[in-house]
Amino acid sequence: MQLECILKLYFCKKTTMMNTKAITQIKDFLNKQLTVEALKGLIIDDYEEVKQVDTSESLSSLTNTYIKDWQAQKVESSFIYTGFPTLDALTGGFCLGDFIVVAARPGMGKTQLMVDLTLRFSRAGFPVHYFTFDLSKKGLTDRFIACESGIALHQVIHHQLNEEEASKIWACDKSLSETLVGISEDIQQSLTGFIALCVDLVTNKGIKVIVIDYLQLLSTFRFKNNREQQIALITRELKKMARAHKVCVIATSQLSRSVETRGGDKRPMLSDLRESGAIEQDADKVLFLYRPEYYQITEDEYGNSTIGQMEVMVAKNKTGITSTANLMVNEHFTSFSDGGGIYDITLPADRLSEI
Repeated sequence: MQLECILKLYFCKKTTMMNTKAITQIKDFLNKQLTVEALKGLIIDDYEEVKQVDTSESLSSLTNTYIKDWQAQKVESSFIYTGFPTLDALTGGFCLGDFIVVAARPGMGKTQLMVDLTLRFSRAGFPVHYFTFDLSKKGLTDRFIACESGIALHQVIHHQLNEEEASKIWACDKSLSETLVGISEDIQQSLTGFIALCVDLVTNKGIKVIVIDYLQLLSTFRFKNNREQQIALITRELKKMARAHKVCVIATSQLSRSVETRGGDKRPMLSDLRESGAIEQDADKVLFLYRPEYYQITEDEYGNSTIGQMEVMVAKNKTGITSTANLMVNEHFTSFSDGGGIYDITLPADRLSEI
């Protein structure tokens, strides 16, 4: 009976002509290659179509509206600043409607930087929803507490605190309770369901920034045997959602192991983005995180110390230049501060985006 209902749903969403793809999907189900839930998700992902309505406006009309709003001082800034002056000067800030990718190899500090940025965005008045697919809610909360208190993460996790440190932890209860941050740890197998959840958060809770940690842990029922096509679909839908609902979507991403096997300084390049060139194509900005210290590089070419230094390499930037800003990591690797200055690191052409 359940199968009958699903098939009715399927054919209601199709034209009267059954195509080859439709036949293949039904055969897969009948051969027990798909569960009922999987088939349902695939149908929803594949054929959830909305009738398109012409919503176009003339350029003259749009310009006229903008000028009137500007004259009436109704034009609101769509920029979200990180609070790191050098990074903001380089990127021009993040934009509502942007799809941004922050990528690095494991151990570089992606999650901890996103925790720091989440608190900064929230305190600037931008509500944030953080999807943590790599860590549990508790694991991520530990990192927020470590960032807020400045106490080493392992001490927070194992409650190895002296009296002074314990008082700092208690103080976090008040300071973090005032933030505009929500956290989810569930992984939605239906991409349509995940996008719908994000839209609901934006519409009903006023969320302005969505963090996805991390991109490769998202999935879809479509293209089960082709991960590159799956990632391409996911990034395309995230970008469409960001633009349509004027929300800044920031997704962390893993880089391929080829970084580790490469000689030299091992700075990442766009071709290192794991599983799909669509990540580079769809992103409005691509930021790579790189810590020389991780590779036992303790001095730069001028003899300056690189201890505690994190380079934020802006490899793609549709609204600005591509270069590198410098952040400093605090002694316990829980939060970050501005490193001062923008560093124009010369990279081979294939490391930069073609905009």
